[in-house]
Amino acid sequence: MKPSNIQDFKDVKLIPENGSVVIIDDQPGEALPIVKALSKKGIATTYYQGNIKEDLPIYPIQCIRLLFLDLQIIETNDEHQIAKSIVNVLLKIISKQNGPYLLVIWSKKFNTYAAAVKQEIYQHDHLIPACIVNFDKAACLESKRILAIESDLFLEKLNEQLEGQLHADDIEIVQSAVTIALNEEFKTEYEAKTDAVDIIEKQLKSELEKAGAFHLFVIWENIVKRASSTMVYEVSSLIKNDEHWEVNTKNVLKRMGIARVGQTKVSMDILIKESINTLNTSLVDTVENEMKSENVPGHITLDDNIISINKIDEINYILKEHPAEYEIFKGNELVCKAADKEKLRKAILNKDNKIASQDKENSVNLLVSYEILPASLNTKLHIELNPSQELIPGNIYFNEEEKKKEQYLGTFMKKIDGNLSEYYLIDLEVSPICDYAQQKWKRSRTLPGVMCPTMYFGHKKSGKNFYEVEPTFNIDGIEYNFMFDYHIFHVKDKSDAKAKKVIYRLKRELLLDIIAQLSSHVNRPGISFIQ
Repeated sequence: MKPSNIQDFKDVKLIPENGSVVIIDDQPGEALPIVKALSKKGIATTYYQGNIKEDLPIYPIQCIRLLFLDLQIIETNDEHQIAKSIVNVLLKIISKQNGPYLLVIWSKKFNTYAAAVKQEIYQHDHLIPACIVNFDKAACLESKRILAIESDLFLEKLNEQLEGQLHADDIEIVQSAVTIALNEEFKTEYEAKTDAVDIIEKQLKSELEKAGAFHLFVIWENIVKRASSTMVYEVSSLIKNDEHWEVNTKNVLKRMGIARVGQTKVSMDILIKESINTLNTSLVDTVENEMKSENVPGHITLDDNIISINKIDEINYILKEHPAEYEIFKGNELVCKAADKEKLRKAILNKDNKIASQDKENSVNLLVSYEILPASLNTKLHIELNPSQELIPGNIYFNEEEKKKEQYLGTFMKKIDGNLSEYYLIDLEVSPICDYAQQKWKRSRTLPGVMCPTMYFGHKKSGKNFYEVEPTFNIDGIEYNFMFDYHIFHVKDKSDAKAKKVIYRLKRELLLDIIAQLSSHVNRPGISFIQ
């Protein structure tokens, strides 16, 4: 059974639940009621006044998905100063690795300053929000006027001080005058309406319908948070929650680490990391189970005939996909259309058409940026481009046989186009992951391969001894295919492998598929045919 607060999180779908909500408002009295209202829903929120530099983080390290921003955080009417002060605060709290976020501007002066603020924000690519919402903060707040001091207590003390010094009638006159003055000494306090979070979500919903892709990321991050909370609960609740919980739980985690590495004589650092990796393995299944029960909002759709837009000098170049053709527009003006992307490219570059040279260049660049996206995504999913130098399965090294490159390339290619320098001979570390986890490596096992520019990969050889990596990868702006040959699988000393520089690392999913195919190739029995 899950803890009740985990289940309650399912009621909140539009607001991030992982502590990625930030409020910037120079008036704490107006911001804190909203913080409290969100807290009642289990939504962690970070608050900054904005005008106090000492309160801002030294480095922008927090993940932010939803940011509530009051525009006037400094006392001035100069819109440019206001815009610059806001951007300076945003640069302090939003890192370049933050990713998309939703900006909610709640200010009565939205129409006065929003344009200048937006223009300043758009000078910094990582600050550009996925969506901007104009929201009336007052819709969530109730105000009440209260005396700045307690009048009855004040009059009682005043009477004590005046007694014996003034005639009783004079004291009454003083008290009357003070009472009138006190009645003018009011201050305004705010509290959140009981449905404040519902009001916020209702406003966000209308805007998130325009930002479905962003909303999907929010949903996924919420699911991962719930799944990790579930995992912690399910494992920790196996141990009786008493004064001995810490000791008993440490032993359970230790046993999880030992089970993964297969032995007890390992360093504490490895044991701790492998115990956590045991949780990681189960987390994937838990995330998938959470996703099955998630109700994706009906307004989210991934269908759109506009598949890519490049903004160049304030002009949008738009690529559209239809069942039977592709089109490129410059704003609302059709530049070119064709049955498929390759024909579209040729039509654009055709010297007989009347397309301006700059529009040709921008249109081709739009096609290129769209076509390289799958390779870029595959790289993110399957390759570490900046790996550690640890000896671990999945490591990719450059092959030392550079002098014999042409000879070795003949193993993989029927024909070599381009320059030899465009191809790379590589070795993939395919020692079993269990051997790595259990520290049982005796020798390093590597699988030779080639990293070939996709434009030349049509000349590859074929056969059951080859493993052709299906996805292409974008490395340093060039699209590559990887291919390995099981016939030349070999081993070397671990010390030799450790001495080599790791250039890339294949991630687990792709590596396991290559190892599985290698095992099948090594174990094939073979059949004798008589003809």
